[in-house]
Amino acid sequence: MDAVLIANEAVDSRVKKKKPGILYKLDIEKAYDHGNKEKKGFHLVKWKSVITGKKNGDLGIKNLNLQSKALQMKWLWKYANGNQLLWERVIEAKYIPEDKWMTKEVTTPYGVSLWRSIRNLWDEVKNNSKVKVFDGRKTMFWKDNWNEKGNLEELFPDVYNLVTFQQGFIADLWTLQGWNFNFRRHLNDWEVQRVADFLNTVEPFNGLQTGKDVLWWTGNNRGVHKVNRAYKLMDQTNQQIKNWPWKQIWKSRIPYKVSCFVWLLAKEAALTQDNVMKRGITLCSRCFLYGETLENVNHLFLHCKYTQQLWRIFLSRKGISWTMPRKVSEALRAGRKQEYWQKTEADGDLSLLQYGGEYGKRGTLGVLRA
Repeated sequence: MDAVLIANEAVDSRVKKKKPGILYKLDIEKAYDHGNKEKKGFHLVKWKSVITGKKNGDLGIKNLNLQSKALQMKWLWKYANGNQLLWERVIEAKYIPEDKWMTKEVTTPYGVSLWRSIRNLWDEVKNNSKVKVFDGRKTMFWKDNWNEKGNLEELFPDVYNLVTFQQGFIADLWTLQGWNFNFRRHLNDWEVQRVADFLNTVEPFNGLQTGKDVLWWTGNNRGVHKVNRAYKLMDQTNQQIKNWPWKQIWKSRIPYKVSCFVWLLAKEAALTQDNVMKRGITLCSRCFLYGETLENVNHLFLHCKYTQQLWRIFLSRKGISWTMPRKVSEALRAGRKQEYWQKTEADGDLSLLQYGGEYGKRGTLGVLRA
C-alpha cells in the first residue's frame, strides 16, 4: 500500500468537507523500512538472509566471496583448455607445469602472486569436471578423470601398483588392437579377478579421435564453464523452501521497492513496535491504528480493524469472498488457492499485491474512490 496515496485521500476528503481536523501521517517507509540515517539504525535481517537465494526465502544478493571464486575458476578452466593465448604462455613460462592441464601449486614465500590465489582453486575445478578424450595426448590414463566411473588410480590402486607405465598418456597405451598394459610381474591367483574388473571398466572406451582433449565442465550440458552455474554449485544455502511464496513477492508486476517491503512483511522483519521491543527497547506496544492489541506485522497489515476495512473495499470490488490467513506469508501463498477465497464473478486472475501498486497510482485511487 502507498501511504502517500492514503494520506492524500484523507486530506482531499477534509478539504471537500471544509471541516477542521488533525491528520496523522503514517510514513510506512520511515516507520517500518529504514532506520534513522543520522544515527545507527536496526538491522532488520541477518546478513545471511541477504546473501541467500530468493527461493530460499531471502533477498538473493550474491555472496561476493563465492562470486570471486567462481570467476577465478573460470580462468583455471580456460587455462586447462589453453589456446596458446599470450597470458597462457606467460603463466606457462613462469610456473612449473604439473601436467598437461595445470601448473604446480605456487609456494613462493615472497611477494604477492595473483596466480597463486587462482591456482588454489584447481581441486574444485577438477571435482566438477571430467576429461573428454580425443587424441589422448593430453590425458593421463591413471591420473585424470576421464572414465565415467572415476579416477582409475583411486578405483584400482592395487592394479596401479602392478603396471610399469604409471605416468602414461592414453595415446601411449592405446593401440589399434586395444589397450596395451605391461605388468611388473606375473599375476597371483587372487589378483586375477581384480585385473579382470579393471579391464571391464576401461573396455567401453571407443578409441582415439581427431582433435585435442578438453576439460569438460560437468555443470553445463555443453561442457563450458559458466560463472553463475559455478556459483550455485558452491552456494550450499541455495535450497528452495517448500511453499515459500517467492514468485508472489518477486515475480509480481510491482515496483522493486514494494517487493522488498513485502518481503520484509513476509519475513515479519518490518520495524513494528513488537520488533523494536525484541531489540531491547522498552515500549508499550499498541497498534498505531486502533490501539487495542500488540503492534506486529500480521496484525497491522491483515487483522487490524482499519486494515480490514481496506481489504473489504478491495475484495468487494473484485467480487471475492476471502478468509484472512493468520500470517502475511500465508496470505501471499494462498493468493491463488481455493480454500481461502471464492470468486463470485469472472474477473481475471488475482494477485494480493495488485492493491499495493500493480495498477499504479491511478488504479489504486480508483479502487479507493469507488
